[in-house]
Amino acid sequence: MPTELAAPEISATLDGDLGGEEPWRDVLRPPADSRRLLAARSAWAVLALASGDDRLAARVADGLSRPEASRARARLEAEGLLQLLPLLMARAGRAWCVCSDAEAIVEQMRADPRLAFTGAVGDTAWPQAYVRAVDLPQLVDAYALDAHLDQHADQAGDQHIPSAAFHEILLRPVAEPWPLPEAPAAVPDLVRALDVLELAVERAGVHRAEIHAAWTLIHMRADAAVPSWHRARRPPRVRSAALRLGHRAASPFSRALAATRAADADLLSALLFAAGTPVSRSTLQVGMGWQSARLQAAVDALVAEPPRGQQVLLLDDERLQLVTAAAASGQVERLLRHLKRDGLPETLELPETVWLVMVIVVLEQPITRTEITARRMADSDRQVQILLRHRLVREEPRAAVPGRGIPLVTTDLVLRRFGLRSIAELQDYLLTHAQGLEEARLPFLADGFNDGGAMNSCIHESSNST
Repeated sequence: MPTELAAPEISATLDGDLGGEEPWRDVLRPPADSRRLLAARSAWAVLALASGDDRLAARVADGLSRPEASRARARLEAEGLLQLLPLLMARAGRAWCVCSDAEAIVEQMRADPRLAFTGAVGDTAWPQAYVRAVDLPQLVDAYALDAHLDQHADQAGDQHIPSAAFHEILLRPVAEPWPLPEAPAAVPDLVRALDVLELAVERAGVHRAEIHAAWTLIHMRADAAVPSWHRARRPPRVRSAALRLGHRAASPFSRALAATRAADADLLSALLFAAGTPVSRSTLQVGMGWQSARLQAAVDALVAEPPRGQQVLLLDDERLQLVTAAAASGQVERLLRHLKRDGLPETLELPETVWLVMVIVVLEQPITRTEITARRMADSDRQVQILLRHRLVREEPRAAVPGRGIPLVTTDLVLRRFGLRSIAELQDYLLTHAQGLEEARLPFLADGFNDGGAMNSCIHESSNST
């Protein structure tokens, strides 16, 4: 038999006038600036992840870069909301279905053990937090395993925008494990409260007392006395039972854990600053004697709160580097010019043939000298030596194949000159600016890069833009 979830416990008994304003509608509007999702003490911003907006859900689930994901994960973990993330992100995939023969389909679905119903059918009382005053005798609300959502939706009927004119079935996808862990406790109070506000937006008839109770619960969570976000002072973890009562005092263990993570983040910052170049995670683990989980926790804390004027750059999802924050780039550039230091990338005036070899290496790396010569149909040893001297390419013995020589790959200096983060971005950049490039032989560059001067100019402009 399918799992039955208990009714959400949100009180609808409130005294006084509810007022004419509806501030709770802002909860369901994703912020125009995605950076506000990561703002400290913004419970409503975190709840906006569950608003059902496909674009916002995709940005959170798949679209965040690794540093942004680290910041989001660190903040959600610190505020005790990490366990809500699967439920929050899955809600954008919910399916509203309409059917003509609702009674037969509902009876068939209720016998399906793959569904967990949050409400009842027909004349049975609905959970108070959902639709107490909605005149829809056949409205069904159930959770389904994410992998089976499409199958259930096809069985229920045509997907449709919610409307009181149809018999409707609402399916909410959830991730493994299945069935929902801990039964009723698997639907946290904040998500239940958001259900009320969503139904109020999508249809008329939700009791205003329930709306007020849901909004009050979320508002209390957002206004809780949480310390400012800082690596040395993390907010205590919040659990469902404490949501209405505010934050519990941090336990000695949690204080010790926060202090350890802050110390690890400071140590990691010092090591990256001393290295000055990208350092791989494996090297950091060996050098510091840390496990992968401890290193990730330190990276999360450092990314969430980097040293003032600096930021952590993650290259290829593996290497880390501490670099100057973009906001300080102008002042740093002026200072280096004043000191006449060699820190600014100068324009490289290299022959055309050298840039041709450079592009071949970028697009086909790892590649040996013999293969470069075959591509150009001319000896390229001198051009390779120039690129090695300027540290634009390097030899990579680990990619060597017996009998083929040591291959060449590009260096991080090339990425910094172009202001890019990965080799894939660099390849896309070159192919975009080199229309009609013949990938089979690469003998020449197309329009825009058919001479070394154009390439020099492009390198110089890219360096200035960063």
